[in-house]
Amino acid sequence: MRKLPKYIKYTAFFTGVLLLIIMLSACQSYKSSISYTFKEMAGSNPPETCKSGFFSLLTYNIAGLPDFISKSNPSHNTKIISRLVNRFDIVLLQEDFYYHDELLKYSEHPYRSEKSNNGPFFTGDGLNRLSRFPFYNYGREEWKKRYGILSNDSDTLAPKGFSFAQHEVYPGILVDIYNLHMDAGHGQGDFNARRSEMKQLTSRLKENKSGNAIILAGDWNIKRNRSEDSKTLDMLTKGLGFMDVRVFLNIPGDRIDKVLFKNGDKVKLVPVTYQVHDRDFMDEEGKPLSDHDPVSVTFEWNYCP
Repeated sequence: MRKLPKYIKYTAFFTGVLLLIIMLSACQSYKSSISYTFKEMAGSNPPETCKSGFFSLLTYNIAGLPDFISKSNPSHNTKIISRLVNRFDIVLLQEDFYYHDELLKYSEHPYRSEKSNNGPFFTGDGLNRLSRFPFYNYGREEWKKRYGILSNDSDTLAPKGFSFAQHEVYPGILVDIYNLHMDAGHGQGDFNARRSEMKQLTSRLKENKSGNAIILAGDWNIKRNRSEDSKTLDMLTKGLGFMDVRVFLNIPGDRIDKVLFKNGDKVKLVPVTYQVHDRDFMDEEGKPLSDHDPVSVTFEWNYCP
């Protein structure tokens, strides 16, 4: 075999060395970039990133008066309701008076309020809640003024009012949620009672210094097409900056079962869905389970420190 001239061998040698240096340089540069990024992430203290998530909320007047008084059949229907509400994260109930055990029969929510039994007929205020999220600082407050004993929907026979709790929708992130049931009827005494109740509620809201986002939901018995009611609702929307979900989503019409919300200092709420469940909350014969249709809202929450 012929030997290669020395200059060819030297040329090949130096070419190989040069290529090796270039390759090592490129690898070192790539490794250095990865290493630098990792060190920046692990060694520095960047600000917390924003967090977000979703939760569903249902408000439902379940007409839980005794069967012979109720317009529905609560001794039977409440058991059906117990199953149907399981698909919602937070469930706010009104008129949960006499069939609370039936309501809990199939409940899968780990967190539940305790039923109250005050009032002249041990009905309690009928305001209860079920939740997939832990909640804290739970409390109830009775309306100072109600109207009607054996007329105008007999509001004085049950200690209606509102309840309050802070729901931890994500570890460390709280949303203040109020469940309320206002005076029924459309007489002047009813309008006056609702206005008094709204003043009582707004007074408590002004005392709330938590800085959390707030949701107000329940059976308001308020209709915007009644001037007295419209002025009463303005105490929240114009006075305290709350927004009706239907208004936010540009949904025409109005309902007395309402959901209002207000953003917090660090948590912002965005309603993304709204539904009136007028077809899926039915008994075996296709009849509604209550004289109210449940209303649900899915909220997106966004937290930025």
